[in-house]
Amino acid sequence: MKTKLLIFVTLLTVNFTIAQNFQTVEEVNEACATLGFSSNEDAEIAVDRIMDVIGLPKNFTLQECPNINNAIAKNITNNAGLVVRYILYDNEFFQRMDSQASTDWAAISILAHEIGHHLSGHSLNNEGSNHQYELEADYFSGMILARMGASLREAQSAIQQLRYAKATSTHPAKADRLIEIEKGWNKGKGKTNVNPTNNNEDDDVNAIVEYYLENANKGDAYAQSYLGYLYDTGTEIPRDYSKAMYWYKKAAAQDDTYAIYNIGTMYYHGKGVAIDYYESATWYYKSATLGDLKSQYFLGIMLYEGTEGIAKDATGGIFWMKKAAEQGDTDSLDYLGYVYEFGEEVPKDYYLALKYYKEAARFGSAYSQYRLGNMYYKGLGVTSDYYEAYTWYYKAALQGNEDGEAFIGYMYETGNGISKNYGQAVNWYRKAARQGNEYSQDKLRGFGESW
Repeated sequence: MKTKLLIFVTLLTVNFTIAQNFQTVEEVNEACATLGFSSNEDAEIAVDRIMDVIGLPKNFTLQECPNINNAIAKNITNNAGLVVRYILYDNEFFQRMDSQASTDWAAISILAHEIGHHLSGHSLNNEGSNHQYELEADYFSGMILARMGASLREAQSAIQQLRYAKATSTHPAKADRLIEIEKGWNKGKGKTNVNPTNNNEDDDVNAIVEYYLENANKGDAYAQSYLGYLYDTGTEIPRDYSKAMYWYKKAAAQDDTYAIYNIGTMYYHGKGVAIDYYESATWYYKSATLGDLKSQYFLGIMLYEGTEGIAKDATGGIFWMKKAAEQGDTDSLDYLGYVYEFGEEVPKDYYLALKYYKEAARFGSAYSQYRLGNMYYKGLGVTSDYYEAYTWYYKAALQGNEDGEAFIGYMYETGNGISKNYGQAVNWYRKAARQGNEYSQDKLRGFGESW
């Protein structure tokens, strides 16, 4: 069955080679400029399907990149000196592979293989592939496809396409890879009793949990961190905060930023421990210094606002939010835009407010799109431009932003920048009112309209 779904592979065969050895995000941007450096919808849908089955958050960025004649899971340093995980792929290469595989499952299995590399920490040192890594990723792929309902034949379909059967310096023999996929597939079809904390409990968990358990017990920080997440969220296993903390701290001892951030969050919300904002900030600080943008943002907020038990330090808070903003964190960009627009704790600066709002809006923030609409409507730092204001309000409204919806209603009501239209005004006011927007509700009452 021929499909449009792209097939993903990282160093899958010796018949194709990586055309570029990217070392920085700037190099990636330059090489990938032809296609705008953005993943396509089919690829994102396929990734989401797999991550839903795994039950874990995506820890990489999927990007389309021409002329590399392959795909690769790689960690790349951005301009802030921080490591970003990528899966880069060449669309034409995948189309060629797709024509050979003739099944959805071939594409999904190879993509699961790639994701397995990232979730298992194989790409951390960027030293390329080896037999152990490939077999572990094959096992992971087989296990995930079994969970998704694929037959063994379907799970092995991509590897069956390989014409070169012997082992190479980087990849195992085709027969060995098929065996490993079968092992993973068999594991994914059932459950097994395992003991996550060596406390003689019989925890009935599924194959995904056991996969991470086995690697966690070997000392793999990624596996320890994700096992903590599974217990923390109750994904694939009964929620247990004490076990979550146990595995998070194991990973944190190896400087795993994801685990360190989550420990900070557990103390912040009092999950299994007493709420302790100072302890939370301590963990956030450790992760923030290692480059974790979420920790940088939350640490910044705590310092800026002076969270209970934390000395207020607006300058320090802005410093950390700017660190996160440099990595494209929309929450930080939103917050910084607001801070500079209204001059809270800093001199009012419309130029900087516009800068941060525009950057966040580019990443799809409805809040910043709405704020940009306001600034253009009122002429704050720019020449007043009702058309531009309407454009940004509309973008925010399309994402369900109630304030954007309300202001579009107001513009149709008053005819500022667009033609008056009572019906459209009522329509937009209703959209906002249904979300609880009091301004729109008052307007509709005044019109004698319901919502």
